[in-house]
Amino acid sequence: MSNQILYEFDWELLSADGGDVLDHNHFLSFDHKTTLAEAKKQLGNYRIDLSSLDPEGISKEKEEDGAYKQFVVVKDVMDDYEGVINRDWAYLNERNELDKFCCGDKVPQYIKKFFNLVTTEDR
Repeated sequence: MSNQILYEFDWELLSADGGDVLDHNHFLSFDHKTTLAEAKKQLGNYRIDLSSLDPEGISKEKEEDGAYKQFVVVKDVMDDYEGVINRDWAYLNERNELDKFCCGDKVPQYIKKFFNLVTTEDR
């Protein structure tokens, strides 16, 4: 039996000092079989304006207490018996582009296509 890899786009809500993840807002779930049409249907009219982000996907808009959101791609490796057996994250780089997961694996091209689907701004 092979492992399945699932991805989710997520906004992490971080404490003002960045030390704690306070909440999550997952808004697109997919795997390598998900089509662009399926992703568009999931997203509806939701878009991320890249000009509203500081480098590394950090929202320029802060909460009253200084907490802030940061965009991340969550990668879950799952098996039928244990559920999630490994979790990894890909944050945007200083140019707000997806490059690598924390473990060093490159972000697959189809994930970058989904990211381009959800973002707005001429690059």
